[in-house]
Amino acid sequence: MAILSGFCYNNKKINDGGNMKKRYNCSVILLFLICILFMTGCTTNYTKEDIEKYVRQNVGLHDFTVSDEYRIRTDDDGYDDRIWAAKDNHTGMTFHIIDNYYWSAEWMANRLEDDYDSAFLYFIKKDLPETPALSIDLDIEDGIYSAGISGSFTDENGLKELWKDLLQLQLYFRKIQQPDLSVRYQFQYLHPVRNATSHEWTQGDTWGWTDEMADYSEMLNSYIQMAMEYRYPGTYENLPADQLEHALKDYEFRVRIQRADGSIECYDNIIANPFYYGISYGALYEILLQEGFAPEGNPGHYSFTGMDGCSYEISYDYTDYPYPQTDGTVQYGYYYLKDGEQTPMDFYFYHHFETDEIKDMTGLQLYDNAITEPAAEQSVETE
Repeated sequence: MAILSGFCYNNKKINDGGNMKKRYNCSVILLFLICILFMTGCTTNYTKEDIEKYVRQNVGLHDFTVSDEYRIRTDDDGYDDRIWAAKDNHTGMTFHIIDNYYWSAEWMANRLEDDYDSAFLYFIKKDLPETPALSIDLDIEDGIYSAGISGSFTDENGLKELWKDLLQLQLYFRKIQQPDLSVRYQFQYLHPVRNATSHEWTQGDTWGWTDEMADYSEMLNSYIQMAMEYRYPGTYENLPADQLEHALKDYEFRVRIQRADGSIECYDNIIANPFYYGISYGALYEILLQEGFAPEGNPGHYSFTGMDGCSYEISYDYTDYPYPQTDGTVQYGYYYLKDGEQTPMDFYFYHHFETDEIKDMTGLQLYDNAITEPAAEQSVETE
């Protein structure tokens, strides 16, 4: 930009007599050059030597061959990526270095990526150990390899089987001297409300990369926290007390209640949503139970009489209320009954209440913000 500024400065000096036309031409040229800058952006024209350097430094190979030319692939965003083919001369395996072009905030940019890990997994697929709980997904699209590891579970036993199989894979990678092989894995928790609406509720899932595999206790904690927040029956109740304590040790979103004397109490095992959605239907059921409202039913479907004298019926099964969207479509989602009348939630996939909504129904002053945040309750006066 310094060159452009100098050009305009010199032009201005030449036209110091007030020739507006040339000044206008200067502005047009400047605008044109700026447009070129934005269109071309901050990109690097990688050569074959650059690609070879990348393979040595990032893939870790020394005996390999890179193609003399690259081919063009138009990606999903419409940008033309440059694909370089490479071959491991020791194993004969082919992989690719992708010169990936993309729009970066304000201009075009590019970076080098590779499909080595996915290609390697594809190359050794027949030799992989048996992992019945896992699905190893391999694909080749437009010549580029992709790989992923997936699985699903509904309880602790299912999660443990997934972890054991993933550990088997990791140990095998070490055995063949490929401990840094990095393939993404995702384990889906198929809980009752996951797909109750068109919005998939992925909370409770666990994911990572095989070279940085999560400890089993981390996976288990995520499952316990999700099950406990929603009060899913048959999930956390029979777990040892020390295991529950460990799962909630660093969990910040603990539900608290303000008593009549102004004191704040924290419930032992009632937690709020970590993404600020509020207090779940199931957690509210447990609160009502402990506070003497005697709700009829179970955490997934119950009714009670509020402090306002109204009758409330709340259920995870109530998911057919129409929510018109700004694009003209309609999404169907959650509602509850108030004196028999359907009452929608704030958004179609919400099955959590905010604390002020609960106070309107029950008179209870609850808090669900992270304990590490400034305590909102400090400014609340006791009624």
